[in-house]
Amino acid sequence: MEKVREMAVAFTAVSAAEVRSVWASNLHQEFPLMMQALGESRFVAMDTEFPGFVHHTSVSAGSRERYEDVRRNVNSMKIIQLGLSFFDAHGRRRSWEINFSDFDLSSPSDLRWDASIELLKQSGIDFARTRAEGVDSAVLSGLLRGSKQWTRGPKPLWVTFHGLYDVAYLLKLLTRAPLPQSLRGFACLAGHCLGRIVDVKCLGRVFQVSHLGLVQLSQSLGVIVFGRAGHQAGVDSLIAGMVYAKMAGQLSRLEKGVEGILYGIEDETIAVPRAPVVRPSCHINGSGRAPLSPRMVAWYSPLPPRHINGAGGAPFPFPSRMVAWHSPLPPRFDLKTTAQ
Repeated sequence: MEKVREMAVAFTAVSAAEVRSVWASNLHQEFPLMMQALGESRFVAMDTEFPGFVHHTSVSAGSRERYEDVRRNVNSMKIIQLGLSFFDAHGRRRSWEINFSDFDLSSPSDLRWDASIELLKQSGIDFARTRAEGVDSAVLSGLLRGSKQWTRGPKPLWVTFHGLYDVAYLLKLLTRAPLPQSLRGFACLAGHCLGRIVDVKCLGRVFQVSHLGLVQLSQSLGVIVFGRAGHQAGVDSLIAGMVYAKMAGQLSRLEKGVEGILYGIEDETIAVPRAPVVRPSCHINGSGRAPLSPRMVAWYSPLPPRHINGAGGAPFPFPSRMVAWHSPLPPRFDLKTTAQ
């Protein structure tokens, strides 16, 4: 708690007016701005709102039992809001709140927990408007998967607060598929799709404040919120990002060991997958051994796609300076694959 008091000396103001609302009518105008912010971000804070739980988990449940309830809940329910707040290296922050049309409060087939619905109503969510004017999650998923910045750009650090369900709903939105059966499969999918993740709730253990909720923790750190706060995904993502920014400056290398751990499933770590590096070497016509650059191409079939002595004199598809041979058979490659 002493570290928390030190960080609270400098107050930071956060306003709900900073959050840009996204609906079906302005999605295609706001999406490029979000992708630009993503490309400039050091970290992205996220939050979701959803209709509660139909499978409730015991406080004594282990990681695998807890994930099984998460999987059943997320697979059977629909996201209502997604909040994304982008923070760059110069202190600039930009926030969006995406409202989805998927959940229909008037439909008995759309599962919900009534207490959660009432809480969201009290927080200002207009379910009639989200249903009529919200974004179809399939449309947003298609935009994200078709975005070069999202799929090919460098992955930022993702920040959540008590974010197991937030990550799960985001993965469901991205993949348009049910969550994996196993906790290990979920962790691998999260690492592949998102990369590095920090749960501020776990980070709170370093400062002995993990018992606090997001709003209480932000207040203890001097983050002052103006306007709506609590159970609105855009504002909550902004607060989570501000809390992380305050805490991150006080972390030692040892304390950063909480990266990849989501509160509630601490037995499994989300890790960024490491791509294998292919280091080929070759025997040319059985005489001698010549190393090749990893950038060069190794054949995976007895014959190359177009060999020099092929019928019709087909042109060789690669630069001549790479390798050339004067028989219809290419060199034999021994592939050595190691993970760095």
